Amino acid sequence: MTSKPWTRWWWLGSAVDEASITQQLQQFSQAGMGGVEICPIYGVTGFDAREKEFLSKDWMKLLDHTGKETKRLQMGLDLTTGTGWPFGGPWVKREDSLMSIAWKDAKSASMQNAEIRERLMLVKRAAPGGAGNVVDPFSVAVLDRYLQPFDAAWKSAPPQGIRAQFHDSFEYFGANWTRTMQEDFLRLRGYDLLEHLPALAGHGEADYVARIKHDYRMTLNELHLTFMRRWNAWSKDKGYVTRNQGHGAPCNLIDLYAASDIPETEAFGGLPDEHMPMLQMASSSAHVKGSTLSSAESFTWLGEHFQTAHADLKAAADYLWLCGVNHIIFHGIPFSPSDAPWPGWQFYASVNMGPNGGLWHSMPAFNAYITRVQSVLQRGQSDGDALVYFPMADLFQSEEGNLMAFTMHNVEQYFSKHAFYQAALALRQQGVQYDFLSDAFVEKAVVKDGKILLGGNEWQCLYLAGARVIPVATMEKLLVLARDGATICFEKELPQTVVGFHQHAEREQRLHKMLDLLEFIDQGVTKVALLGKGKIVVSADRAALVQAAAIRPEQFLHAGLQGIRRKDQGGHWYFLVNRGKTAVDAYLPLRGKNFLLMNPMAEHEIGRPQMKQVGDETQVRIELAAGESMIVREIPLDQKAADWVYHEKAGEPIAWGQEWRVEFGQGGPKSPATFSLTELRPWTEQVGEDYRNFSGSARYTTTIKLGETAAAAYMLDLGEVADSADVRVNGKSVARLWARPFTVVLKDVFRAGENVIEIEVTNVAANRIAYMDRTQQKWKIFKEINIVNRDYKPLDASTWPVRPAGLIGPVSLTPLKAK
Repeated sequence: MTSKPWTRWWWLGSAVDEASITQQLQQFSQAGMGGVEICPIYGVTGFDAREKEFLSKDWMKLLDHTGKETKRLQMGLDLTTGTGWPFGGPWVKREDSLMSIAWKDAKSASMQNAEIRERLMLVKRAAPGGAGNVVDPFSVAVLDRYLQPFDAAWKSAPPQGIRAQFHDSFEYFGANWTRTMQEDFLRLRGYDLLEHLPALAGHGEADYVARIKHDYRMTLNELHLTFMRRWNAWSKDKGYVTRNQGHGAPCNLIDLYAASDIPETEAFGGLPDEHMPMLQMASSSAHVKGSTLSSAESFTWLGEHFQTAHADLKAAADYLWLCGVNHIIFHGIPFSPSDAPWPGWQFYASVNMGPNGGLWHSMPAFNAYITRVQSVLQRGQSDGDALVYFPMADLFQSEEGNLMAFTMHNVEQYFSKHAFYQAALALRQQGVQYDFLSDAFVEKAVVKDGKILLGGNEWQCLYLAGARVIPVATMEKLLVLARDGATICFEKELPQTVVGFHQHAEREQRLHKMLDLLEFIDQGVTKVALLGKGKIVVSADRAALVQAAAIRPEQFLHAGLQGIRRKDQGGHWYFLVNRGKTAVDAYLPLRGKNFLLMNPMAEHEIGRPQMKQVGDETQVRIELAAGESMIVREIPLDQKAADWVYHEKAGEPIAWGQEWRVEFGQGGPKSPATFSLTELRPWTEQVGEDYRNFSGSARYTTTIKLGETAAAAYMLDLGEVADSADVRVNGKSVARLWARPFTVVLKDVFRAGENVIEIEVTNVAANRIAYMDRTQQKWKIFKEINIVNRDYKPLDASTWPVRPAGLIGPVSLTPLKAK
């Protein structure tokens, strides 16, 4: 169930019914999805009579029906604890709403002249019965009151089948204060914040201001952590686990992600390598905590509405897995009743992964790919080399700004220039697999046989970069770990000062007394202090630190590949992907002695690769075209397996010589006329509006004549395809190609003499949507935000250029032989 992809299921207006729920869940199941997460949102114009009030008896009955149906279909069910986002509703009173504080004049800042604002925002995208104030995210008492209507609804009609409660990313915009701030701060920090409000507002000597702001930020961090842990405990009492998106919060992200059972990141828009460490914070928290699953809100705004193809989705899924994700959640599929004309009900943000999104034809194949990869990535445990310290204190202890919230959109502001983030990027490039950890997890760490243990996983060293400011307790624990046998690496320098304001002079003395006891020996570019069974290593040379920790970096990056490694009792598992633009054919040293290759794009393509021994390393031959991926599994030395077949040309590509007949099938708005081609080009280049407006499927048919003896295998290369293709040879289905490269090795398929080849190509829905907007058809009928483009402006597809569609080629068929 969890190895399959899940989807967020937008219940527009909660205008759902039992028959449609059952029908759509069956569609999802048949397409290979493992579960849904219900999020009720705003409604559809003209369908008010179908809407159900959130948590009403009718709504709870439909929720219960959904739980029973997902259970029957062996699917899972998650539920947003509210409607839209973030937490809030009509029962949230003004005194429980989020609030902010600010001052016009920092020097005279006091509670008497503070600008305090309440009710800063209402629930975004709220469903009927869910509109209202957003809660104060720093108050457990407020959370308890917020959850009371849920308790009442559950008591009267307890629903079945729910796996998890879900909390979206921290979007409590503007919240930087809570009504109990004075007493909370005094309890947590040991002094009265109100006596230092000018410093909080930015007035005073830089170090003093930075220490006050650190304590203020750390207090909000701890209050929100307590808020989320209470929500988690509430969910547990009902028998559920939790999923939480920690990003966006003014918190230690490692601790916040770890406060839920399934930490969840998200990829928003593009897929830059520079953002990978940010996404990896969620999976890191799972690894140090010992959780199996790390999820991701997937494909949000990956492309414009109706323009994203499966090839783009594969690249995005591969990217998420490289960041440690192993539980993909589509974002998402809007509920759409059967009587709604195409394109049905839509969500304001792309990508629609449902039956009306233009991608459904090849969705079973895409979901099968996800399932194969995630069945591996959910096995065993993480296999990291280094733990990278997340220097929360160093980030928080800054005189700049006020609230410090870490979103997916401000990585460059807070993280990119910081040494810890630069070190993480550099370690990845060196081939070092790492996880982040926080001060709280440093405290939980133990050492065995020189390795650092957390959550049932182990690492070779703990790596600190940019930890100029550090809690005394953390430094004390680092020394304990070193004495127990750990390698503690400091990039460039040891910590310089302690956190916060209260009694900082006394704590500073304790820190420097600890550091002064370390006796370092110069060893070239490193300084080493032996301590008990372990050591403290300081160097500006990252490669030297990696070597000092006895880490063996992976070499696949140098060959042009990216990958992630796991392990179980049987050995190591690798997921490798070629995200570059050129093919790779190289021998790579991997951890182990004997291996299997498993092609995740094919159900049964498995074999023992060519290997060679170089010193004490086993090198495995990996051959991946641009865009391809591979699973590599370590197996026992004595395990028997068929050989993986590496192919090479056995002759020149065979000339086609025959024209292509193109016939249109399912799609719209109108099926174009059949035509023939001697040279392939997009069907959208044919004369006539019907060809340019059409979105759907077209079958390309031709024949090819082979000699008296056909080769045992051929490489069929379709060239450029817009956007997916089903291949039939002599009436038999042989391949579904939906991602680059659009190639397939066909064995024992062709016969001597004439062969009939049919290639059914399906394009995305962009051209049909553009036609609807040009002809002013009313399909954007949704309340509140309606439909917007990637710039959050009203979507107008009438100006879109015609998107090329069809089998574009060039198509080639090349005889092969085994190398």
